[in-house]
Amino acid sequence: MKASKCILPMLLVPCLIAATMPAGSLTTFGEATALSGIPVKSGAAVFPGDSIKTGAGGALFTLSDSKSIQIGPNSEVRVGKDSSVEIVSGMSRVQSKTQTFAMLASDWKLQGQPDSKTGVLTADVVRQADGKVSLNVASGQVSARSNRGNVVMVAQVGRPLLLPASIPMPDPPPQGGSSASGGVSKPVIVAAILGAAGLGAGIAAIATQDDNSDLKSQVTSLATQNAALTTQINALRTSLNAVAAAAQQIKGLTDQLNTALANLTNLSNQLDVIQRQINTLVAKVASGQSLTAAEQASLASLQAQQAALAAQITTASNTVNTIITSIKNTVVPTP
Repeated sequence: MKASKCILPMLLVPCLIAATMPAGSLTTFGEATALSGIPVKSGAAVFPGDSIKTGAGGALFTLSDSKSIQIGPNSEVRVGKDSSVEIVSGMSRVQSKTQTFAMLASDWKLQGQPDSKTGVLTADVVRQADGKVSLNVASGQVSARSNRGNVVMVAQVGRPLLLPASIPMPDPPPQGGSSASGGVSKPVIVAAILGAAGLGAGIAAIATQDDNSDLKSQVTSLATQNAALTTQINALRTSLNAVAAAAQQIKGLTDQLNTALANLTNLSNQLDVIQRQINTLVAKVASGQSLTAAEQASLASLQAQQAALAAQITTASNTVNTIITSIKNTVVPTP
């Protein structure tokens, strides 16, 4: 009995440690990124169960196993209790070196496979508001399996896919029907992206039990590829609009900074004039000569001018620092 009491805590300790270990860290672009509803800045730890929701700037979620997700503007990613990653909304660019990358999106389980030569996986995953999922692979490939397991699709470099939000259950087989092996076979759809001359988007070949499946699959695939490309264009347009807005904001701040720097230059020139007059008076005193009443009055005036310029320089310096901080906080999102 005592032995069993000792074993139980030993079994629980690794579970508790695993539950408190962070899944990765977050780099934010701007001030609008929230972690489980709480605004955060760069360096925040991300734990299993957290959700990451970006604003106009986006964010970078770096996992602990050479994987990362560049979360686009106004997008959301959720980290499961087992540290799995779900693309909830918007656009995310997933990257991995040498390791596979498992993700969830709508009714699909996604498996990213790095390129066999470079060992790098790079793919854009977009989950639309209606639940459709777009895949666009830059390196490696991504396979998508429906949660019911009755559909498998593969997206490769240059051949995007647009996945429906969900796959309906297959129709039940007719009563009394049997396969050649004596059992009832369920329809299974397997789609692989194939290259085809003249079709830049690619053609997906879908194998079904329908005799006319070849023609139907080609027509369906072309429509799917076109929709996937349209989704990517819309996502890029959204990102570029965010880039343009950020760039415009930076331009306005840069104009303010140039004005402030010009003001500092003017103040510096005024200080040089005062310094030359002071040097003249210092040289006279150093030679043992006495200052005339007019020179003493001039000295007092120079001191007053210097004090006024010092106050102006302090104000200008504060203005410059404020502008520089604003520029640092305005990060142009990556499309």
